[in-house]
Amino acid sequence: MNYLLLIPLGLIFISFIYIFSFGGSREGRDERGYIIRLQMVNVMYAVLFLGIIIITTLNSKEFVTNKLALDIILWLALLNSLIGAIFLYFKKK
Repeated sequence: MNYLLLIPLGLIFISFIYIFSFGGSREGRDERGYIIRLQMVNVMYAVLFLGIIIITTLNSKEFVTNKLALDIILWLALLNSLIGAIFLYFKKK
């Protein structure tokens, strides 16, 4: 197994824990926390949607292969939680 893959997977796991712990905390359940969570989900969907559109456009123009496009979309979906956690961290302050 490639040990370099453990670094981004570990970061993704930590970001999931951070997002879920905020959602379950008292701060995450009040009115401000609810708005922050909605904004975070909005940013995550926007990044995922734009990323998929860009990758499929590059794939249709044959700049990237089909396998590479699928791999990029998979990593984009996984790293989307990291983007959400970073947004949550800065929005919470």
